[in-house]
Amino acid sequence: MYRLFMVLLAATVLLTVGACNKKSASSEKNTENKTTATTAATPPPPPPSAPPKQQPPAATGNAAKINPAEMQTLIANAKYDKDINVVMKTNKGDIEITLFATKAPKTVCNFVELAKRGFYDGLIFHRVIKGFMIQGGDPTGTGRGGPGYKFQDEFDPSLKHTGAGILSMANAGPGTNGSQFFITHAATPHLDGRHTVFGKVTKGLEVVDAIANTPTAAGDRPVEDVVIKKIIVK
Repeated sequence: MYRLFMVLLAATVLLTVGACNKKSASSEKNTENKTTATTAATPPPPPPSAPPKQQPPAATGNAAKINPAEMQTLIANAKYDKDINVVMKTNKGDIEITLFATKAPKTVCNFVELAKRGFYDGLIFHRVIKGFMIQGGDPTGTGRGGPGYKFQDEFDPSLKHTGAGILSMANAGPGTNGSQFFITHAATPHLDGRHTVFGKVTKGLEVVDAIANTPTAAGDRPVEDVVIKKIIVK
């Protein structure tokens, strides 16, 4: 009788442990599912772009004086044997930039020649996203403007969006570069191979940071204009 009692007791213990193990496994599975849902990656912000579908307002001032045919000829024949330094003077301070002329000659030529012609004078940073980038170079200030021509991308494998202070071209898809550019406020590797990197901030990252921290309204537009006074080519 005693032996029978012990056998029944052992069976009861085994059933109880089995049930606990099933419940524990079920709980772990539920917890894992919840954790996966909670830690799913947040999609990056949409890339800097110049939407092509709407007709932009007409450019004014120096931007209206640009000769597209002349610029395209200069870009097509661009060649440099050394990098170029520029100073972007803004109402938030100066940003010094080295342009990678030997690795992205067409893009640098476009930027430099527009700067020399005063194209960027008085334009604003029309799109600012803290922790992502600051975008400018649109003569209409809407995000839809440009210089009146387009040119191809230049992707050098050594030039990537590795951190804050990278100067790169905004676009509306492959081969749609114009005058709009952006400066990164953080690493943005998802833009590699999609946007042409052609420079890097060497001094004035605190100015980039100040612009990136500017309060914005609809469309990521700063509530107060952040103005590019002039870009000086050294």
